Amino acid sequence: MNVLKYILSGLLILFCLVASVKAKPMPPATLAEGLQNSVVLRCRYLGLSGNAKESSYFSGVRVRYRVEAVIKDKRQKPAQNVTVGKSVVVIYQFDDGTACLAPPGWKFDPAVMPALNSSWILILREASDKAGKPVFDTYRGSWGRFRYSEEKLREIEASGK
Repeated sequence: MNVLKYILSGLLILFCLVASVKAKPMPPATLAEGLQNSVVLRCRYLGLSGNAKESSYFSGVRVRYRVEAVIKDKRQKPAQNVTVGKSVVVIYQFDDGTACLAPPGWKFDPAVMPALNSSWILILREASDKAGKPVFDTYRGSWGRFRYSEEKLREIEASGK
């Protein structure tokens, strides 16, 4: 009876391991989906806002951006104010929601962060950090973050009208 119990436990563990490795990724992100219930800002990157040592590939790091313009605000019930000239805290994620596993050996490196004062277009959703404090999260992680260009600005302005 004990042998059968161990065999069944082993099979259950094996099934869980195989199921976790065979997890299906999310479908690709789309601009139309990203613009739903979000705020789109043109911002300047100010730098890290928290302890990057505690970050992981999927949790990201806290960073600050200074708002230069509100491009669109489609939030249904905004809980956080967005003001031109003020800064916002954003969870800077390294994945786009499609990965099931972090790249082997991944660890945070400041070299992967944007240049200070570089200009970005961010598609943001309201979120909370681990302590429950309000922050913003980019749509589908890295997918909701675009280096600023007039072309990308026109594409976003033309979408979701």
